[in-house]
Amino acid sequence: MKHLIRLFILLLTFSGSVLLFGMRIGTKSFSKTTETVMTAEAALPMLRVETCGEVLGRLSGYTMQMEPALFRADLIPLNEKKEWNLLISEYGSQIRRLKYELYDSLGKTVLEAGTVNALSEVEGGKKVRIHVKAELSEGTEYPVQICLLDKKGKKLYYYFRVKLYKDPKLTEKLTFLRTFQNNTRSTYAKDREAVVPYLETKPDAPSDTYAYVNIYSNYRLVCWGDLLPKTDSDVVITITDFYEDILMATLKSVVKIDTGYHEETLLVTENFRIRYLGKVVHLLDYERYAETFFDVSNASLLKSDLKLGLVPGGQALYSNSDGTRVAFVRNGSLYSYSTMDNVVTTVFSETEQKERLLGVGGTYDLTVLKTEENGDLIFLVSGYRSRGSMEGRTGMFVYQYLAAEKRTTELTFIPVASADQLLRKDAGNFAYFTENRVFFFLVNQCLYSYNLITQELSCLASGISENSYAFSVEGRFFAYQEKGQTGRIRVLFPEENKE
Repeated sequence: MKHLIRLFILLLTFSGSVLLFGMRIGTKSFSKTTETVMTAEAALPMLRVETCGEVLGRLSGYTMQMEPALFRADLIPLNEKKEWNLLISEYGSQIRRLKYELYDSLGKTVLEAGTVNALSEVEGGKKVRIHVKAELSEGTEYPVQICLLDKKGKKLYYYFRVKLYKDPKLTEKLTFLRTFQNNTRSTYAKDREAVVPYLETKPDAPSDTYAYVNIYSNYRLVCWGDLLPKTDSDVVITITDFYEDILMATLKSVVKIDTGYHEETLLVTENFRIRYLGKVVHLLDYERYAETFFDVSNASLLKSDLKLGLVPGGQALYSNSDGTRVAFVRNGSLYSYSTMDNVVTTVFSETEQKERLLGVGGTYDLTVLKTEENGDLIFLVSGYRSRGSMEGRTGMFVYQYLAAEKRTTELTFIPVASADQLLRKDAGNFAYFTENRVFFFLVNQCLYSYNLITQELSCLASGISENSYAFSVEGRFFAYQEKGQTGRIRVLFPEENKE
């Protein structure tokens, strides 16, 4: 039986920051085991796009061709020159040729296609310049497909959108984002105080954690209090929407904080929406999420509290009935903790390369579907796989972890040709694994069942819109409204496989 519980997390406050990060007096250290579920190093190239003098995004490659219109995460502004550079980090690949296709706004018709055989060698990889000759309408989005071919002829696909403005003022807009971020991390009071005019602080805004802050938080929280974070990676900028006067972008970076006891590493995601009016910039919205990279060597037990650092939204834990086996997900890794022998085991991980977490796309979600009394787990990996034999593919991967053997095996893989952001959103809504080894899941508005014994995949219902269904916390029932005029409510009980 799966039990979803909430672990008591010591949230970081102004007065208690040292307590969260490093109180070691009277603590009991964890033991650690690491399993071989962590696959081989990433081998597929990663792309960045240089446009208007700025380098944007971290694009992951797909080994199967997708529908270009599905990809909404990365938007590349173009100026009147209609050109951009692709910066290719090859990793384990050797790229020999590049093809590109520029589609109409619906992603159906190819407006321009080209092949580049001469790739320039640059530090860290290769560089390709692409100049668009097709007529583009100002302010219209056009999907782009990039196909890289390696020395063996293997094809790798990358997707983004481009949008033309004669003078997009990209550097000026991004300068504001960088300055705001730098001011929040500055050691100088004058820099921090420069943040205040852009905030809309409300008295009732949360004030007890750095895990999540927004435009309504007080400036001391926004400026990290006394923690003084230091940027420890590139700051990767992904533009999600762009107009002449409006910019929406995500900034992701890794920061380090010295608590005085040990050093904490955090993944920080900042979402901006600004209006640019020449010399005047209005901050319309701001959110920041900070999550501590879980490190067993920094963890400890204190009065039966497992200290995990900053966790936006709180840490979900999955346990057996007596709480002696606990599973939790952090930074794209699944861990199992045995309270009896005080051991934390890495069950699954593909995120040792932190730079792979800095892009908006090319990631996956982990969901624990079932926990057994002996610590065995059934879990789901949904989205994009960044390492191993499945690198570059998207779909639903169901695994089983055998606690006694400390071994993880793949039970099934259901390929889904979809942008990983859409797939992760769907799969995170509903997924259930029965005692009879039937896997129920919701994807693309369809409710499916897959029998792992007979290997039969069935679509049980279609047209299930976002606001037309509900299910119990533990997935024991799934209720949805039929499409059409009748609007009847149907209730499925997955464990009994009946309505």
